[in-house]
Amino acid sequence: MWATLAASVAGADYPYDELEQAWREVLTLQFHDIIPGSSIAWVHDDAEAAYARLGRELTALRTTALHALAPSVGGDVLIANSAPHARAEVVSVPAALAPHVAIEVVPEAAQQLHDGTYAVWVESEAMAVSAFDWAALAPTPAAAATVTESDDVVVLANGLVRVVIGADGTITSLVDLRNDRELIRPGERANLLELSADHPVEYDAWDLDEYYAGSTVVLDAVDEISVLDHGPLVASVRVVRSFGASRIEQRLVLRAGSARLDVVNDVGWHESERVLKVAMPVDVHATEAACEIQFGHVMRPTHASTNWDAAKFEVCAHRWVDVSEPDYGVALLNDSKYGHDIHRGALRLTLLRAPGFPDPDADRGDHHFTYALYPHLGDLARADVVAEAARLNQPVVAVRGRASELAAAAAAAGEPLGTVAAVTSSDDSVIVTALKLAEDGSGDVIVRAYESRGARAAAVITTAFETAALTVCNFLEDPLPEAAGSAWLDGEDIVVDLGPFQIITLRIS
Repeated sequence: MWATLAASVAGADYPYDELEQAWREVLTLQFHDIIPGSSIAWVHDDAEAAYARLGRELTALRTTALHALAPSVGGDVLIANSAPHARAEVVSVPAALAPHVAIEVVPEAAQQLHDGTYAVWVESEAMAVSAFDWAALAPTPAAAATVTESDDVVVLANGLVRVVIGADGTITSLVDLRNDRELIRPGERANLLELSADHPVEYDAWDLDEYYAGSTVVLDAVDEISVLDHGPLVASVRVVRSFGASRIEQRLVLRAGSARLDVVNDVGWHESERVLKVAMPVDVHATEAACEIQFGHVMRPTHASTNWDAAKFEVCAHRWVDVSEPDYGVALLNDSKYGHDIHRGALRLTLLRAPGFPDPDADRGDHHFTYALYPHLGDLARADVVAEAARLNQPVVAVRGRASELAAAAAAAGEPLGTVAAVTSSDDSVIVTALKLAEDGSGDVIVRAYESRGARAAAVITTAFETAALTVCNFLEDPLPEAAGSAWLDGEDIVVDLGPFQIITLRIS
């Protein structure tokens, strides 16, 4: 995406060969049995090393593209939002990019966090790179995030939600202050870790058999509860637990202006033939849960009324599952965990397994992942769940822009200081999911979008470059005449008219 924007706006070279080679390697690593973790140890070792190298290479390509865009944006720091939705939120900026003089002038606008980074309030358009000006730093417009300790409980609050963490480190209350609604069912605890024996009848690394739940024990012994960040932009609490040969450190994070509660996990996992889950018994009446898949979602039962329902004791979802009443719902978001259990009276997310075959050390070691609870007004069709999951999975990236003296000279010369947005959609339900140059080397731009809520939607697609011609294509970037009526040019605007979950690929000359 950033390479396409740099090529189209700043005239930078597009790294065709580098992206092609990286993509081929990623596709190899997505192959069965690599992606489910059911390979032998040598394959897992090679895959880990390849992913680490690819991460470094792609980060370098991203940085190169963003630096190419810097003259078009201005500013000493660039804020890059790759998510397909606008955002106004607290983000973390590396300390190396933070001039201390600016922070000292407005200390309430830039909070130094426990890891040395600085929390600041940022507003960004969708799929855009923006200039960030420390000199114009101002306090967040949202109510402050706070943390208080009393009577063996810790309370996080920000005017939108209030979270009570009990003496055992679990969540005993989560109140949506906007709607005066308690989200945790009476007498139950959320963020409750559950450890179960995991002995499939066959296929150790492939299967999860339903009877695992009969051996479940809760992990509510706690080693440490401590406050890490006190606000006003970020309030966070650390909870540390030890069990078996393993250790888990969780950071419960609440930010100003956001109803999303993040749980950031660092786990030293050294169990054998065990499965670790987290339970969220939310007080929402729903007979079905919406489970995200690529380009949409499917509905799964929350009960076991029939054999077919009972067989879905574990279901897959990508970035979120959601349970909703007609006017209210709660979503469980994640950044890398895809097994869900929505039976037995709670939302559960499968965090870790430890199979013995074919790799006796599979998954043992250090893990880092995040999941989150996101309460919302309205049902899924009216909610911001898809956008919030994208924001969690595609956090803002901050990189150095032009050197300070160059930025100052550009400002004095009246050069642009602002935002370059790659592609935006006028309707939040029409989501842009890919931006690239065409594979044939023509320089044409490929934009892929889809309707995300299972309804009909029309939207205006706006790009950072002029459109001379528009063609609706298939995934292979060949013309698709039968879908030509789904998109057309209206002056300088691209208009799309999509059916439920329809995917559209646009070729822009």
